[in-house]
Amino acid sequence: MEFGLLFDGLKKAFQSYIHNIVAYLVGIILFLIISAVVYFIGFGGDILAVYEALINMKFGTSFVIMILTVLIGYFISAPLMYGMYYMAIKGTRSKDVKIGDLFYGFKSGKAFVRSLIYVLVYAVVIAVVSLIVGVLVGLIAGAVSLASASAAAAIAGVLTFILMLLVEIFFFFTIYVYVMTPGEGFFYALKESFRIGKSNIIMTLLTIIIVWIISIFVITIPLGYLYGAYMLKELDPSIKDESGMEDVV
Repeated sequence: MEFGLLFDGLKKAFQSYIHNIVAYLVGIILFLIISAVVYFIGFGGDILAVYEALINMKFGTSFVIMILTVLIGYFISAPLMYGMYYMAIKGTRSKDVKIGDLFYGFKSGKAFVRSLIYVLVYAVVIAVVSLIVGVLVGLIAGAVSLASASAAAAIAGVLTFILMLLVEIFFFFTIYVYVMTPGEGFFYALKESFRIGKSNIIMTLLTIIIVWIISIFVITIPLGYLYGAYMLKELDPSIKDESGMEDVV
């Protein structure tokens, strides 16, 4: 097991981060500001929807308002997320990363559609997996609760964390592969992520933990994205990188 890859990946990620630090810092700040605005638009829409439903008794209007605010958030947040990962992957190719790369998901029609597909399908997959994990944890905790309610709550929390972490091992590289292979679909990226995670369980687990630690601070979130991209290429050097070629492949 090549634990040295963890440090090599961190070194390369840090060098790329410093080389493109202005683009990454401005990019993450813009991403968070725009995401916050989208959130408050959605929050304001929900309040307005509730007001229309409860005060003015306009249930149809409230439903339309809620749908519109959800769609606004979806159509803005998904391409921005795509752009953040594109910036990280671009940094692994020793290319200069630009602030405008954050909006890459809006620049290409194919990239825009792919970002929407990814977020939608990924949300469904995660919801299904979370439901399965929840049922398993509930069954185990229910059995334990017969003896101790407090022990059941503690076990439920620990089991949920462990099971979701195990799931993350196989899902972690999905978004990276998806952005790097614009000629392939979501399930190809998921399959490749599963293959890499299964072949490198310990290394992938350590990568996830390191990314979590790195991303504690806002200014180092891009470094976490970069590290994930570098580790994908370290664990599978044969992985193809065609990111930014949506209109070609």
